[in-house]
Amino acid sequence: MVTATTAAALSLVLVAVWFAADQGLIGKEEASAPPLDLTTLRPGDPGTDGIDIRPGERDQCVPYEPEWVWPALNYVECDSDEAFWVEYAASDEVDGFVDAEGTADESAVVEVCGEDYGNPQPGRAWLDVVTFSDTDTGSISYLSCMRAIVTADQSGRLPVMPSVGDCFDDSDSWWTVPCDHEHSIGTVIDVIITPDLPELTDEDVHRVAEHCEGGDSTLEVDALISGGTNFILCYNEH
Repeated sequence: MVTATTAAALSLVLVAVWFAADQGLIGKEEASAPPLDLTTLRPGDPGTDGIDIRPGERDQCVPYEPEWVWPALNYVECDSDEAFWVEYAASDEVDGFVDAEGTADESAVVEVCGEDYGNPQPGRAWLDVVTFSDTDTGSISYLSCMRAIVTADQSGRLPVMPSVGDCFDDSDSWWTVPCDHEHSIGTVIDVIITPDLPELTDEDVHRVAEHCEGGDSTLEVDALISGGTNFILCYNEH
């Protein structure tokens, strides 16, 4: 029997870090280098633009919750209302397994989807992976790499990681929403990207967040695979 597993790509681990303006941590005129010998970037720096890398684009699309309909995924027309994901890479010759919780081997995912898969960037479309595996052995029989189609839904939400100037909602997923959206909870003021994906403690995150150029709160966004810190959002609450 074959089972399907969707990666928890959209349920990112968020750690709220609060810091107060009266402590001098908010609204610095010039960015300063964060401590801890970290390599950091800001949106707009080389390598941080919002253009999605599209390795092996297949131009095959699937609904929000893809299913396996033998002998393939339930593909739909990419210009249809059902289409939510573009399958940009896939393989039925995967040397890997899923564990008891349905998580695929990191090496298998990176081999098929590319190294950028696990590091969602601000301003870029959501990424996800679906695996189909043998229920007895956990051996992966098919692995699909997907990127969200950047089209607003009926309420104006976009499946895009928020960046500077964007607003986001209170859902478990990272929807970029109009700032006057009924579920909008914050406006991004600054973003500190940590491309080396360091393992930061809450105290470390707080120290890095002191270098935000504005914002009254922050969120730490973890990498999808390694779990290290991918970037820190500095935002104003609504």
